[in-house]
Formats: sequence, structure tokens, C-alpha cells
Amino acid sequence: MTALNQDFQVYFENVLKKVGVFSRMQIEALLLVLMELVIDPRFSIKRTAEKSGGKFTRKFLTQTVKHYGRYQEKVRELLLVDILSELPRDKRLVLSVDDTLVKKRGKIIHGISRWYDHCLKTAYRAFCIVDLALVVDGKAILVML
Repeated sequence: MTALNQDFQVYFENVLKKVGVFSRMQIEALLLVLMELVIDPRFSIKRTAEKSGGKFTRKFLTQTVKHYGRYQEKVRELLLVDILSELPRDKRLVLSVDDTLVKKRGKIIHGISRWYDHCLKTAYRAFCIVDLALVVDGKAILVML
């Protein structure tokens, strides 16, 4: 890992500790999952469990990610408050919001909805992914999907 990634890893670990609902093992597992998501373009829980050297099972990693899912709003809130509190008050903030439709096909796909594309003048089943970026002095300091 580069120094920047190591700094982020330490920062994210501290945020997870502040939330107060994750055990030490769960935090280690989440950091491993995060690292694998960044490194491996074909991420899988099975390979992540294998790379842990027997420290984590697939079941534990899956349960930990589900547990994180229940508290991700709190983690996101702490990250946002922490980032915004560090910003100088005299800087101009730019908030960029965009949405993207990801078309899906199949009989049963959970979480999709019917969306109308005004450019193509047609409706189709898709996920709507909204991303938000906070830009200060031309640098994106926060990106949320």
C-alpha cells in the first residue's frame, strides 16, 4: 500500500472505532475487505477469506459486511462531519451531483425500478446510481455513491 492508502486506512479505522458498534475483529475484517475492493477488480468474499490466512471465514466476512450495512449511514455521517469540520471557512465549496442509469435484464433482479430515459425516449429497468462530489480548490475531497 502507498502512504496515502495507509493514511486513509488509519483514518477509516478511527472512524469505525468512533461509531462504537464494531468489534476489533470486525474492524480488521472491514479494512481487509476495503483493501481487497481497491486492489482486486474481481472481488469475492471467498478470495478475501483465503487471503486472510484463516483469520476470517467467509461467513464472518459476510456477516460483518451486513453489519456494516446497517450502520453505514452513521459511518457516512461521521466522515462528512469530520471532513467538513477540517475545511477552512474562507474556501469556496462546489457540490456536484449526477445520476446514472445502469440497465439490467433478467427475470428477477432485486432493487431495480422502471426508469424513463428522456434522451432515448424509452423506459427500461435499471438501477439509478447517484453520486455526489464535494470539490474545494479544484480537488474532490469527498465522493459518495
